[in-house]
Amino acid sequence: MDNGRRLSNDSLAATHAAALYAYTLEQPGLYKTLNFNMFTPGDQADTNLKRFRDYIKHTTTAANALPNFVGMTYRGTERIFKQSLYKPGDRITWQAFSSSSRSQLAASDFVTTLPGHKLSGSLFILQVNAAKKIESFSAIPEEQEVLILPNAQFKVLRRLVTQAEKVDALDDLSAYDMTDLNVYVLEQL
Repeated sequence: MDNGRRLSNDSLAATHAAALYAYTLEQPGLYKTLNFNMFTPGDQADTNLKRFRDYIKHTTTAANALPNFVGMTYRGTERIFKQSLYKPGDRITWQAFSSSSRSQLAASDFVTTLPGHKLSGSLFILQVNAAKKIESFSAIPEEQEVLILPNAQFKVLRRLVTQAEKVDALDDLSAYDMTDLNVYVLEQL
């Protein structure tokens, strides 16, 4: 928490810096539980979200106090999505907080690596204009984390299909076999 305390004096209230720091911790996995409930419909998720109400407020307030990050980020996930969910030209909304990274390699840590340097899952190349660079408040600053706030909207620009397209767009991952990696290019609206 030293990062959060040190920076809270300069740019954010201690409570808000602590909220960002807590979001970046791998254990106890606060961000996983929170985000699951933010994008899961139903009464149980709504009930669970009430427990997070103050935390969501502090995290959102903290993020909104930071300048917008404009640029390219990357988000990796082990999940494989139906192609129909991310069709070029579609407008989509991410309801939960979403972590991304300025580093392709850091994002690739969140996809599955199979034997033979083969990547599986989904990787999003994101052109963002209202995300928040939070690595200074992070428990893991080397991830170069950029936080996308809830209900962010994106336009799907394209889906990269061939290994050559993927290598061209993700040169830091060129040593990997990306045949089984779904790669989507999105632009924040």
